[in-house]
Order: sequence, then structure tokens, then C-alpha cells
Amino acid sequence: MEPSLVITDNLTGLYNRRYANKALQENLSLAKQQGLSGAIILLDLEFFRYINNHLGHLIGDIILQKVGELLKTTFKDGGIPCRYGVNEFLIILPNTSVDLAYEHSEKLRLAIKSLDISSGQGIITLTPPLGVAGFPGQGETVESLLKVAYQALYKSMYRDQLTGLYNRRYAKEVLKENLSLA
Repeated sequence: MEPSLVITDNLTGLYNRRYANKALQENLSLAKQQGLSGAIILLDLEFFRYINNHLGHLIGDIILQKVGELLKTTFKDGGIPCRYGVNEFLIILPNTSVDLAYEHSEKLRLAIKSLDISSGQGIITLTPPLGVAGFPGQGETVESLLKVAYQALYKSMYRDQLTGLYNRRYAKEVLKENLSLA
């Protein structure tokens, strides 16, 4: 088996979850050592199961491929886009402030929403919820960063909006919960 097949998703061409976890840990360790910031963006494709079940898996595959192409193009000069789940994507943003990650998130949300995806039943408009988390400040470990990003993503589901401003307030609440659990 070719080494690239082990770290990439064959449908989207993006890095897979195994590689994403390794890269996130390496980037976080490097950021800690060098006193740098970093951020992650987690995105989900809402209603993806409905699309697969009612419009077919071929349309679902086309959607995943188009989102994958968009992520590769958008983050070709910085950032590590990965397919993190069936319809989840993780973008690792080394040396990026959380404020800049929020800006990237909003641009990405709008770009995904404007993708031209047609099915036999019309045009499909994707509404991706996104969650952002930054190091340092919103998490000191891979697990705590992902927890903040996932919780922000869940808060933005079905709202067709970035939770950037909301996420900043919510991340503080999650951080307090994480600290009290430690």
C-alpha cells in the first residue's frame, strides 16, 4: 500500500483523521515550544444524511469532493485541511490567531454556501456549522481544543451562521468547565 493512501482520504484527497490527529498534536507541541499561537476550524455539513438517503450517495460524494477541492484551494498556502468524519472536516491553522481563524471561518462558510451543487431535484445549498478554537487560551491539549471547537460547532448547527462572536463567549464557559474538571 502506498504511504499516501494511509494518510489521505481517497474521495476528497484531503488528509484523513489519523493524519489530522498526528498533525494537530505535532503543531500544538511546536506552538508550545516556540510560544506561537494556533487555531482549528471544525466544520460539519448539515443534513448530509438526508442528502445521502433522499438524493443518493452519488450526490453525497459530489458534495464531499467539491468541499474537499474548496478546502485544498482555500488553505493551499497555510493550513492543513482534513476529512475528520463522514461529513466533518478539520482545518489545522498553525501560527494563526483565533481572531484570524474566525475570519477564515466566515469566509469558508460563505464559500461553501455558494458552491454550485445541482441534483435531479434542483440546486443544493449547504449550510455548514463551524466551530473555532485557538491555542493558547481556549485549550492547551488536542482534546481540549477539539472539545471547544465541537461545542461551538454544535451551538451553530441549524442556524446558518458562524458562531464566531458567540463562540468567543461560549469558549470561555467551556474553558471554565474544563478547568473545573481538571
